[in-house]
Amino acid sequence: MLTYELYSYWLFIWSILHYSGIIKPSPLIFLIIAIIIVHLVLLYFIIRNKLSNYTIIKKIISNTYMKFIPIYLIFKKPLINEIDLQFGFIITYLYIIILLINKKNPIKIYLDLDKTESIHNYLYDKSYGYLRNTYNSLLLLKK
Repeated sequence: MLTYELYSYWLFIWSILHYSGIIKPSPLIFLIIAIIIVHLVLLYFIIRNKLSNYTIIKKIISNTYMKFIPIYLIFKKPLINEIDLQFGFIITYLYIIILLINKKNPIKIYLDLDKTESIHNYLYDKSYGYLRNTYNSLLLLKK
């Protein structure tokens, strides 16, 4: 269920590799840009499509651990330099090329975030379904 389609996964893996010292270039500026873009897309969805609270909460939770926590951990290290930008543009370019090779539209992925198959949607939906069924079963037992 883990997908290559979401750029957030690429940034998250890059953050882990950078934080652990395996990769020198920092993803900090790209994480910040991603947060801005994701929040603009989310705001667009909220205004246009009247997203459910459930969907909004899913996106907030995933942004917290996929972007805010890595930013917090990386921000303690020196800020960006030229190599960070070059590496980031190479990663972004590879991401787009891989999507296009697999006939995926990068823009459509983010405009259909609720329909995009991702580990987030799968885990949240399964967890929510389990908790809802458990709650409903407990209500039936009380009757």
